[in-house]
Amino acid sequence: MKLAGFLILLELCFFLPIANRKSKENRCSSYTCGKVVHIQKQTKKRGLVIREYYIPIISYEANEIQYEILFSKSRNPDEYQVGDDFWIMYNPSDPTEVYQEDEFGRITANLSAFVGIWLIFLTLLWVLL
Repeated sequence: MKLAGFLILLELCFFLPIANRKSKENRCSSYTCGKVVHIQKQTKKRGLVIREYYIPIISYEANEIQYEILFSKSRNPDEYQVGDDFWIMYNPSDPTEVYQEDEFGRITANLSAFVGIWLIFLTLLWVLL
């Protein structure tokens, strides 16, 4: 029975990605317009596979100070272009903290929560049988 309780507590860790995303989304409550000023190309090699990533450097102004940050990387070379404008959500207390609404992050957080729910269900089923 102690093992089941420990497993359920451990499985609750699968919900942390969703909690972290929501917390950051709540902290980043101010908006400003950002502009892509440069695109950094990064090459990673794993075994025989070579992957290229494109990381835009975004410039934006918050509290009358200009900031530049690395934004979320993409494998699509056409996703970001120098000069592109878009809205940025940032933390007014710490303008270097930016919330990036990306599909991959949302999918992984939801998948992690789904796995956590199934593991808790299986653990409870194991305990009851």
